[in-house]
Amino acid sequence: MEKQFLTYIHSKAIKQLGFKEECLGAWHDVEVSTPFLTVRSIKDTQGGYFTLAPLYQQVFDWFREKQNIHAYIQRTYKEMDIREGFEFYFDNYDLRFVSDIYDTYEEARFKCIEKLIEKISSENDL
Repeated sequence: MEKQFLTYIHSKAIKQLGFKEECLGAWHDVEVSTPFLTVRSIKDTQGGYFTLAPLYQQVFDWFREKQNIHAYIQRTYKEMDIREGFEFYFDNYDLRFVSDIYDTYEEARFKCIEKLIEKISSENDL
């Protein structure tokens, strides 16, 4: 089930961008034998030594609703010199980005979140 949630590093990064939605999981910020914690519901305001662990779908929704960036992952097919795999793209009114092709859906999803975080972080630095 842990695979459905953002990694610890991405969860920390999205928190820095302002993600404060209610989540079903969290990462402990202190070293413990089991770093991932699942709960029925947790909010950032509850305090403690943890970082919210949103589901991937929550993060895609958050980018769409709060940042106006629509992200998609799609399968590619072997035709016209394009290899089979998965690619992602995202867009808003000012931007369109298409990725390289990745071997698995999970790898494309991971890289998409990474690129979205990078994009918003760089905009916030301006």
